[in-house]
Amino acid sequence: MAASPLAVLFDKRARALSTARFKAWWDGKTFDQAAFDAEMEAAAAAAANDAAGAPAKPGGSGDPASAGDADLFDPEPDPRLTALQLVWGDARLTPGDDTMEELAAARLATPDDGLFGVSGVGLAAPVLAVASGFAGQLAVFEWRAETRAALTARLKAAGLAERAPVKAFDLETGHFGDDTLDGLLSVDDFTFCENPARFAVQIARALKAGRGAVIEAYAATPGPDLAPAFASAFAEPQLHTAAKIGELLFEAGLRIEEEEDLTELHIEWARAGFQRLKAGLDGVSLKPRGLQELAWEMETWRARLRLLDARRMERRAWRVIRR
Repeated sequence: MAASPLAVLFDKRARALSTARFKAWWDGKTFDQAAFDAEMEAAAAAAANDAAGAPAKPGGSGDPASAGDADLFDPEPDPRLTALQLVWGDARLTPGDDTMEELAAARLATPDDGLFGVSGVGLAAPVLAVASGFAGQLAVFEWRAETRAALTARLKAAGLAERAPVKAFDLETGHFGDDTLDGLLSVDDFTFCENPARFAVQIARALKAGRGAVIEAYAATPGPDLAPAFASAFAEPQLHTAAKIGELLFEAGLRIEEEEDLTELHIEWARAGFQRLKAGLDGVSLKPRGLQELAWEMETWRARLRLLDARRMERRAWRVIRR
């Protein structure tokens, strides 16, 4: 059955809103809701004029949801990606551990002939680690339009283009597919999605019966004191307590087999990143924008480490099985 015009319009708006929010984050700006609303109203008016036979305005349809990544973002290597990798390592956006990622599929007893999903990692290093420990097919889901080209290119260079295809995924409207995955690693999806209850249901629907997922995210009671830890380094966070996330997972039809507190490890990995940056800056030439991005990343992580040290915020991982 074809979607209703109202449903199509709502879906386009939801995707456009997600794209606009992430672009504002990537440019280091505050998202302007009023400007977005005005742009959408202008796009709707232009579409109505086109439908009535009016001449199209210069610059295309005006629908931000229909624009390709190349129209929205600078095709040159992004200074932010360069800066982040100086801190967190080659092909990484955040602190992480190759060994834990390599063992993710094995922890879930994923069969070698199964399909294992990897969602929200941003760049290729975590996918490469998963691929080294799992012989089966991978499905990579990425909601950051700004990183997909680099992620795809790196996997292609590693000979994984067919084995680990990258799919654009929207946290608010996307579907993994029903009964398609034999396992899933989700990193920070729950930190940034606005509707975590819906996202939990998507995970439960995607997993085959009896199959599992490892879900890693920040957990905290929301409050204004958290903003400095995310203002420029990430999209606007949508933080929830660990208990709330666990409740949403259970209500979606997932049985929690294990909940891990990764806070101390996360702090250790973050401090190792600072040491990596200190040791690796000699001989590195960054343009002014890259230096600015690096300064923003360091400032947000100083705030984040204070919150993590004080246990005002935690890093958690849930291992769940579809009931």
